[in-house]
Amino acid sequence: SRDIFSWLPKMHKNTYCHNEDSGEDLSFSDFLRSDYKCNPHPVLNVTDISATNIIRMRTKKYKHWLTHNPDYFNFNPKPKFCTRVHLRYESIIEDGQENTIGEILKGYGINSHTEFYPVAKHAGPRGAVGKQHTKTDIQRESRDVLAQYSIDDLLYVLENLDLEFEKNVLNYTYDYVLDYIEEETEKVRNTLSNTLSS
Repeated sequence: SRDIFSWLPKMHKNTYCHNEDSGEDLSFSDFLRSDYKCNPHPVLNVTDISATNIIRMRTKKYKHWLTHNPDYFNFNPKPKFCTRVHLRYESIIEDGQENTIGEILKGYGINSHTEFYPVAKHAGPRGAVGKQHTKTDIQRESRDVLAQYSIDDLLYVLENLDLEFEKNVLNYTYDYVLDYIEEETEKVRNTLSNTLSS
């Protein structure tokens, strides 16, 4: 998985949906609020890839993928009989694949590679690989990505997320978003106050 606030702009630019109306012609704000529907996916055995918006589609997708592991929904960090493992994109970049993937495999008695291919900054349709992504890129994105959203957009995303699932299953908290909203709101207040006093 990936932090939703860095993931959404990338989905707007290059959505996984291969329908004619994929959202590319919509403004980012409209894209967030529009119904999301894609063709069924035969490989993943998914017949209904639709939701009231892309935010809810993401939650639905992850819950579907983890359905066979009910312990994930009891917030068990290491399910006893695990057939799928959830990895955070940010963890792979920050801690390295050897540590992130290698440690998980070790926990199940599986030897892993000691060398891995670099993580691509962008993988497009059919696995087209882009530039290598680094820890510095992640840090820069977390500072800059929120500027792509209006305050209303940020609040809309937060309102449509299952925050308990994000925190306890996907291991994402969005306190930095709330801090950003507070900072930006304070800037607006100060600007209004200065304008009114002059």
